[in-house]
Amino acid sequence: SSTATATALPLESEAIFSSLNAVLLGWLLLALASRWRYTAGVTLALGAGYSLLYAALALEAALEGDQPEGAGFGSLAAVQALFSKPRNVLAGWTHYIAYDLLIARGAVLDSHTRGVPWMLMTACLPLMLMVGPLGLVAGGPSTVRKHNSTWGPTPRLAPYHTDP
Repeated sequence: SSTATATALPLESEAIFSSLNAVLLGWLLLALASRWRYTAGVTLALGAGYSLLYAALALEAALEGDQPEGAGFGSLAAVQALFSKPRNVLAGWTHYIAYDLLIARGAVLDSHTRGVPWMLMTACLPLMLMVGPLGLVAGGPSTVRKHNSTWGPTPRLAPYHTDP
């Protein structure tokens, strides 16, 4: 089993995988309490923490040097070979967990500065969670200012919290 394999990180794969479920706290905060003063900080901490975990897993894989034959990024077959190793799948999953949360966080906080109704943005969050790019595309038009007909320049990010 992959959890019995010696790794550079002192945690077994199953323990790391189970810890990734804490990301749901971030998604719940974005959906139900996006204007709470601690939501921006908690979601940033979760995303940053998982980003660091991903970096550690990727570094571990690079330093370990025990990659499957033909593993790489140059072809579909090479990527399949790379992901034939469970620890590499864990690194990839950790990447998705961190990235999707951070993208959703940015979209939600930006929606505050644009006056987007809470329900409209919250309706896009399940798509951002389950099918990231589709959710971002669905949520993107909802963040356009009411008087803008185009996406325009890069928007200013929302403040970390908005007092009631």
